[in-house]
Amino acid sequence: MCARADSWRGPGRIAVRLQQPASSPAEPDTVVAVDRDTASCSRFGRHVLAGTRWRAPSGNWFLLAAGSRDITRITATGTVRADESARTPTVPAPREGDVNLTGRLTNGEQLPSVR
Repeated sequence: MCARADSWRGPGRIAVRLQQPASSPAEPDTVVAVDRDTASCSRFGRHVLAGTRWRAPSGNWFLLAAGSRDITRITATGTVRADESARTPTVPAPREGDVNLTGRLTNGEQLPSVR
């Protein structure tokens, strides 16, 4: 989910959060990306892409990525290589290493991820 905070001074800041399945609604979510001085997550910046690593109960590590509704494809480069025509791909990943995500919008433009 994308949480946004604005002030009267202009562009705000965002935090992209991962809310995992939990045994209790009180369990906290995890901040996976932040950005400042941005219009993202608002009516002026509706396109957002972010990702994080996640450890499954099995002990295996995955890259989880999520993009807003106009994203048609997500590409991962670096220690994870994937090219998925989905808005929420999940791919096996090592626990560490650099990963860059890029989204492709319905109009053909590319969108970098929030980090």
